[in-house]
Amino acid sequence: MEFDLVGTIAFRELNYAPEPDGLPFDPGVAFAELAERFPAFAGEPYDLAAAAQQAPMPLIALSGERDLRTPRTIAEWIVSLAPRGHLLELPSSGHSLLDVKQKVAREVLGAASLGGADAVLTRADEISALAAASTGNGPGIYVRAVMRLSELMPHRLSGLMPHRHR
Repeated sequence: MEFDLVGTIAFRELNYAPEPDGLPFDPGVAFAELAERFPAFAGEPYDLAAAAQQAPMPLIALSGERDLRTPRTIAEWIVSLAPRGHLLELPSSGHSLLDVKQKVAREVLGAASLGGADAVLTRADEISALAAASTGNGPGIYVRAVMRLSELMPHRLSGLMPHRHR
């Protein structure tokens, strides 16, 4: 996850490093060291539920079926509060389209910029199909490629990794 641009928000407002609960995949443990670089959790600066209820424009929540950060139930709750809330379900997708499925994100943003929420909703089936078919071209594809290559040529793995110059 890239924290350079959103780290302060993630830790100060969204509590990315809560007290450890001891359960598997505990974010309190996973992000504890990283959290030291950012302000402590203080709470959200606004009331999301109240803001959704007063949204003067359509609200479209993009919800990936594999999103572990913001589960579908949260997206459903927010769109149920908004006067013109809509849920766009994205198969085979996780939390961040910008990191993994840039083509899907571009399609949504392009439709919205040309025709607003109605254009996105009109293309909902097409966008969902694109999400389902897209394997993504984010960092995961490179990690999988290096892992596969390491099985084929373990003695050359060090040559595949970029060298950092100081």
